Amino acid sequence: MMSVRHVAAVLLLLLAGACGRRATETTAPSPPKNALKAPADDTTEHDNLLNYARGAVVVSRTGEFSLWASALLAIDGDPDSCWFMPPHEPGQQLVAALPVESRIDQIGISNAAATGAISSVTFESSMDGINFSPLGAVESTAKKNAALVPVRPVTARYVRATLKDDSKREGLALCSLQVRGVETGTRSVQDLTGCWIVNGAKLTLAQNGDHVFGQLEGSKPTLIDGGSDGRFVRFVWVRDREFGYGAFSVEESGHHLSGRLWHEEPIPIFSGEAWFGERSPCTGRTMVGGGTVAATFFQRAGRFPLYGLRAASDGKIEVRRSAATLGALAGLIQAAGPHHIRLEAHEFRRKDAAANRAWAGRELSSLRDLLVGGGVRLGDTELAVLGSDQPRQNARTEDQRALYSVIEIVVPATKTLAH
Repeated sequence: MMSVRHVAAVLLLLLAGACGRRATETTAPSPPKNALKAPADDTTEHDNLLNYARGAVVVSRTGEFSLWASALLAIDGDPDSCWFMPPHEPGQQLVAALPVESRIDQIGISNAAATGAISSVTFESSMDGINFSPLGAVESTAKKNAALVPVRPVTARYVRATLKDDSKREGLALCSLQVRGVETGTRSVQDLTGCWIVNGAKLTLAQNGDHVFGQLEGSKPTLIDGGSDGRFVRFVWVRDREFGYGAFSVEESGHHLSGRLWHEEPIPIFSGEAWFGERSPCTGRTMVGGGTVAATFFQRAGRFPLYGLRAASDGKIEVRRSAATLGALAGLIQAAGPHHIRLEAHEFRRKDAAANRAWAGRELSSLRDLLVGGGVRLGDTELAVLGSDQPRQNARTEDQRALYSVIEIVVPATKTLAH
């Protein structure tokens, strides 16, 4: 988990000479005149069960043009990102795990953003991911709204989509696979601790409550630190002088994961490679990073998101699931001593700005009570309830809203080390 010693050392460098202020709780003022424009609309994805931010996973796929334009983009909740086919190979196929056992009543596709769209998609359903039964077919359309087809309601855990185009054109693409219905099953939480093979490389993960950290091996190892809600894992990563955000979903069985990286900010222009992984026995030397991620990320960005904190349905922090992150945060605040740090509560997933502020306020108030009740002297720690006000970037899709909805440790911008 986060090493208090490493993080505190960097914090003290960043905060040296900062002006002292007593602990206060603030709310954000009105957005400035140069506030970011409203994000693009992702309404067509709101009822889609095939969204990796809700726990849907690419279990297998036949191919893609590159890992930057992969099958993950067909379930990433962004109607404008597309899965591009390998040249001269139009008959692609994808098997995806639903977040949980669900009753399907509609299938569909959304392909308005694709210039070389496939002609149709055939859907099949399965309970075991091996034996599939026909669901129906959907013809491609250039309309912005998803083309949906009703099907005889069926209960399933997996769907298989086969893409068709008889013209064998090059540059074919599919932007979004749609499965509509209701979740009927109850999902059990899988522990991610262990080894995985992701894009041919070894990923070692460790989990403590909701805190998840690990290392992806390579010529320059990628260290990650984040948290899981049982379906979706949000994290930050560092690799040599590179840094950024990432997220992946985990199959209900715990056998597969799929996700992606972003460089510096989780926005489309900074999107990196997709991750496709499966469980693997741990052999040889097993490395698990995490101790230096927070410190390095602070150096690069001047902030660190506490993805290991879990809030219950009432907005209060769940102590048992969040214990590792709470302990690390308490140690960090104590190590900072008289130097000023700020805890900012962001939220983008509620119905409007007022609801976002209210939720963020409940989370931060709960966190403050837990820290004070645990004997932590907040001192000059500032508590700021921001909700969806003053966003660094516009969160336009569900995965982005999840990544930006977090309590962050922030240091004064003027003290952030250059990168």
